[in-house]
Amino acid sequence: MLALVFRQFGSGRSWLATSLFVVAVLSGGCRKPKPVAEGAEAAPVTSSVKPDPGPERPPPVVTPAQATAIQAVDLTPLREAIKKYQQQFKQNPYTLADLVHAGLMKRLPPLPPGTYIQYDRTTAAVKVVAQ
Repeated sequence: MLALVFRQFGSGRSWLATSLFVVAVLSGGCRKPKPVAEGAEAAPVTSSVKPDPGPERPPPVVTPAQATAIQAVDLTPLREAIKKYQQQFKQNPYTLADLVHAGLMKRLPPLPPGTYIQYDRTTAAVKVVAQ
């Protein structure tokens, strides 16, 4: 079959594209459906089935020292940079790293160990939470 294709299209780049197309068509159409076990029915295909999310993770335990450290983090410069970004680009930053890339901040504020900044893009709200 490929010989027929080569004769028809001659040499050059077109034969390569044609042969790749023929191979793709032939290899994709040769699969047989999997047999269903005897006495079993095929499962109906539904799109409303959601995967099991698994066990819920308990909320992190925040020690009193960690709670004090979280409250001590000053997010005012970060919130001001978000406002400047909103004024300049007419939208909320996609990530907090966008504030650094836009030159509105040199770096994100340092955080106590075991914490991170939670940022909600839709409301532009930031807060420090324990991991």
